[in-house]
Amino acid sequence: MDKEALVLKIVLGEIKGKNQAIHAYDKMVWTVRTGFLTLYFAGWGILFKSIVDNSPGAQVNLHRVLMAMLLVSIALSAGGLIIDQNYVRRKFRVIYALDSLLSSLLRMDDVKIADGNDEITGYLQVSGDKDDTNYTKVSGYSPAWKAGFAIYLVPVVIALISVKLLW
Repeated sequence: MDKEALVLKIVLGEIKGKNQAIHAYDKMVWTVRTGFLTLYFAGWGILFKSIVDNSPGAQVNLHRVLMAMLLVSIALSAGGLIIDQNYVRRKFRVIYALDSLLSSLLRMDDVKIADGNDEITGYLQVSGDKDDTNYTKVSGYSPAWKAGFAIYLVPVVIALISVKLLW
C-alpha cells in the first residue's frame, strides 16, 4: 500500500471514528439525563404518595424526611450535572476536531495530504479526552450546556418550593 492510500485510509477511519464517538457521547448524555429524571421524580413521587396516604399521626418526622429527600436530590442533581457536562464537553471536543479536520481537508490538495500535513495531524487524535476548551468554539455547545443545566436545576428548584409549601 502506498503512502497516499494509507493516509487516505487513516483519514477516512478517523472521520468514521469521530462520527461514532459523537453518537456515543450523545447517547451517554441522554442516558444520564433520562436516568436522573426517572430516579428523581420516582423518588419524590413515592415520598409524596406516602405523605398523602399516611395518617396525620404518622407525619411527626415529615420535616426530617423532606429535608433528607431534598439533600439527596441536591446531591443527585449536582452529581448528574457534573457527569452530564463532562460528556457534553467531550462530545463537542470531538465535533470541533471533526469540523476542523473536514475544513482542513477541503482546503488541501491530494499531494499535501500524502505528505503528512501538520494542519490535519492535530485532528487525527483522540479528541474527547483532551484538556482544552475547543468545545466552546462549536455553536451547538451553549444550547446543549443550557439544556443540561436546566434538566438538573429546575427539579431542585421545584423540590425547594414543594418542601417550603409542605413545611
